[in-house]
Amino acid sequence: MQEWEATRLHPAVAAVLTAKSVASDLKQALQALLSTVDTNLAKHKYILGDKLSAADISIWSTLYPVYYNPELKSAYLAECSHITRWIEELASAKAIQEAVKQWGGSAAGPFGSSSALGIPQVASLSSPVGSPDEGAAVELGPTAEEIQAAKDNWLNGRKKLQKPLIPGKIVLPVKDRKNVLVTSALPYVNNVPHLGNIIGCVLSADIFARYCRLCDYNTLYISGTDEYGTATETKALEEGITPREICDKYFDIHNSVYRWFNIGFDYFGRTSTPQQTEIAQRMFLKLKDNGFVSSQSVDQLLCTNCDRFLADRFVEGTCPYPGCGYEDARGDQCDKCGKLITATELGSPRCKLCGTTPSVTPSQQLFIELGQ
Repeated sequence: MQEWEATRLHPAVAAVLTAKSVASDLKQALQALLSTVDTNLAKHKYILGDKLSAADISIWSTLYPVYYNPELKSAYLAECSHITRWIEELASAKAIQEAVKQWGGSAAGPFGSSSALGIPQVASLSSPVGSPDEGAAVELGPTAEEIQAAKDNWLNGRKKLQKPLIPGKIVLPVKDRKNVLVTSALPYVNNVPHLGNIIGCVLSADIFARYCRLCDYNTLYISGTDEYGTATETKALEEGITPREICDKYFDIHNSVYRWFNIGFDYFGRTSTPQQTEIAQRMFLKLKDNGFVSSQSVDQLLCTNCDRFLADRFVEGTCPYPGCGYEDARGDQCDKCGKLITATELGSPRCKLCGTTPSVTPSQQLFIELGQ
């Protein structure tokens, strides 16, 4: 939800706040987004259900300047009674009032002499604790202690150096040494890696790992293939083999390509290994046992012909963004305009497997309560 706020809601609000005159299509786009939030809040007390979450704080902060501007409130929130109720409820919370006050705001004028986006100007912020008063003498240059420390290091620095690390096959933390763990984004096993894949994730991490080793840090660089999710399943259906066979096939391809490029992994694994599975399950069960996992109803697209809920990559339809209208947009992103999409927002949705029109149906989903 925070990604939706950052990529869709916040840009629309920012454009409205900064524009001298708002174009009709921009106004309609923001009203549509607000309608989505209002409809959701009609069903639930908070954005993601009956418990406060990070999504509430993120979206509330974005809508705050709209609500407290009488003109904008009248133009955009007049018919959003559930958003109004939700904003007022959060605004009454002591913690939020304190946060707003620290950023130079108030209920009457939320951000005082602030920027158009509701972010306080630097001049309106209080000086940090310990900063000198105006006119006070400020000591410049290194202190006597710093000069003496530099002299000692110059004369005796080599004697104080630790013995160089001798890399082993298994990298474990070493006491009294700087231990660095480097990871990179896990590639999906549904393609042959190209230069964009390599430059976009594993190469930059490899450069940093090499730098750390040159600094004689005890460095461990690990990565692996991400073998779960719809990307694997769709590729398996496309090639007519099982997901396991897809994973085995493309893991070998990825591994050989990265080795050919001399990417210096200490370990390149797979998310489907027994060790990874056991660790992931143990973490989830511990969260569940401690009450940090909840079940909530979420609207999803159901294909009655396939008898399955459709994950984002299993549904296609018309892009909902004004001016785009691409008819083969996926349920997670439009390849034409590049914007992120929620599957239920697609126009004329169709199941990618059979072409049937799916229906919006409630589905029980598990959520990790990050706010707790």
